[in-house]
Amino acid sequence: MDQKQVVFLGLTDVGKNREENQDRYVAMALSSSQVLVAAIDGVGGYVGGEIAAQIAQDTLQEVFQKGNGEPLQLLKEAVVLANNRIVEKSQSELQLARMSCVLTCAMVDINLNQVAYVHVGDSRMYRLRGQHLHKITKDHSMVGEREDLGELTEEVAMKHPRRSQIRRWLGSTLHRIDDDDFLDFGLESFLPGDNLLLCSDGLTDMITRQEITDLLTTAQPLHKKGQALVAAANKAGGHDNITVVLVLYPALAPTEPPLVQEVPPISTFEALPEPEIRSGEATTDVVESQKLVKVATWWKYLVGAVVGILISVAGSLWFFNPGLLTSPAPNTPTDSTTEQIKQLKIQLDSLGAGDTLRLGVFDTLSLVETIRLPDSVWVAGGGVVIRPATDSSLVAFSVPIGGWVHFDSVRVSGFEVGVQAYGERVEMVNCQFPDTKYPVVIYHERPFNASWNIISKIVLSTGPTL
Repeated sequence: MDQKQVVFLGLTDVGKNREENQDRYVAMALSSSQVLVAAIDGVGGYVGGEIAAQIAQDTLQEVFQKGNGEPLQLLKEAVVLANNRIVEKSQSELQLARMSCVLTCAMVDINLNQVAYVHVGDSRMYRLRGQHLHKITKDHSMVGEREDLGELTEEVAMKHPRRSQIRRWLGSTLHRIDDDDFLDFGLESFLPGDNLLLCSDGLTDMITRQEITDLLTTAQPLHKKGQALVAAANKAGGHDNITVVLVLYPALAPTEPPLVQEVPPISTFEALPEPEIRSGEATTDVVESQKLVKVATWWKYLVGAVVGILISVAGSLWFFNPGLLTSPAPNTPTDSTTEQIKQLKIQLDSLGAGDTLRLGVFDTLSLVETIRLPDSVWVAGGGVVIRPATDSSLVAFSVPIGGWVHFDSVRVSGFEVGVQAYGERVEMVNCQFPDTKYPVVIYHERPFNASWNIISKIVLSTGPTL
């Protein structure tokens, strides 16, 4: 077999508990060295998840069949186009008003030793290199984010009751490529011997990363490894549809060196190119390099002298006025703020329908991010004042779409928005919003349309009681 030929496959299974399969995948050869792959998960709970996933699958294949261009740009264009097609479809057919999907897609080019990827939601992409399985994508869910931060173990996250509550998906609203907080994307190296795995959460909610690693490192053909992953997820319960897409870059012969060096990962933020130094004619290379060494040496001593002077001045300032150099930066979150946030997250994680979030346990509460409330809960303020720790443009509370929340004696101060809600299912008693620009923002759903408009901002005077 040609060692420069990429090997790949895609599998999807309905699982043990579902009546239909709303997952889709893409596993399409673009050349002997290039392949387009995707794991697409239609969001359950609403009509049309499989239709949204099908639109995403068709759009990805269409864009790469027709388009020529830089792979990462094509992927971003394809995902945004798929999102907008899903939104337009949902707007035209009332019964599909809430259809949506999540996906992870990638284009592999083994001639460049590179993978370009775009990700939205909680499907995942892993790279196996040797015995190490590296998770490349970040889940757009509260539980997944806390797992990535190390606040939850993998086992706890897999069993968490809110592990399927996602923050980003295709079909929410119309998007452009340059919109913030929609696409995650990047470039990763892909070397001889590497395996790439794209999968829906029907796999990763059932089996652990170590179990996946053990199955991928067996001496079996690629299709057998894919079948083993699906079988393991079903054996563990098969609670959801299971989709697995695998790509293998066959290892080079032992005597053949790698074609190129490993490319360092490039995240969403592109690195600036290194400055290029051009030498003169071949006969002057040695002379020019000697001049460069002399200039560099002279500058080294000059910089060293300046740094020494600055250190001396700083030391004198500290000696005569220690507080001058050690004062904390304004609006920097303190240790007490960090501890408050940890305690708040513990409460939020334990909340169920009908439970109460009790804020009175804090003297004051400084937020570094929005409190995203689950459905059907009570919020008891207890008179505590809630303020932004650093960013006054924050939203203090966010109520989920269609959710019901009762606020009692909550005092929110200094925010751009106090409470953000979707629909008029929020109750408030004895609540105050001093120095908050928009105490309550209500999003209303347009008739026959899944998108939401801000058509009312409830503006109250300083220190009101609702």
